[in-house]
Amino acid sequence: MTVDFNVLGRTEKGLLLFGALSVLLTLFNRFETSTYHGKGINAVTVGQNAWNGVGVLGSLFLLAAFLITVGRIFANESLPVGPPWALIAVSGAVAGSLILIVKGLTFDGGAPMVTNAVAHMDAGPGWSGWLLFVASISFAVLTWLGFKEPDGRPTRS
Repeated sequence: MTVDFNVLGRTEKGLLLFGALSVLLTLFNRFETSTYHGKGINAVTVGQNAWNGVGVLGSLFLLAAFLITVGRIFANESLPVGPPWALIAVSGAVAGSLILIVKGLTFDGGAPMVTNAVAHMDAGPGWSGWLLFVASISFAVLTWLGFKEPDGRPTRS
């Protein structure tokens, strides 16, 4: 099956780009980082990806929304009629984005392994976390825009 990307609209191209980017950015181990500054030693930075704790749920929501969106763009006639696929994709994108944003912004870094050697610690989203926030918000907004027809009517599925 050949796909001509020139026939896709701007919203569909954005959905594919930001959806794939959102799923890909969950895999980088700099979603959440902790930097330990020790007394007389160099700083140590430790990172983890989004696939841990409650982030698994957010990542799965984003992945499901992306797969449904790809199915709606390339094989809409093959999807079963009945379930509101557009609404499911919007809900998954919004829920996944919110879960990952709250998880990233409330990350405390955990307890340092050796508390006597640590002068202070910085914890929070890393570079892939900030990019994931932007990509997932963009994906959620574009999923909502794809939920409506150009004339304002809801899509058929």
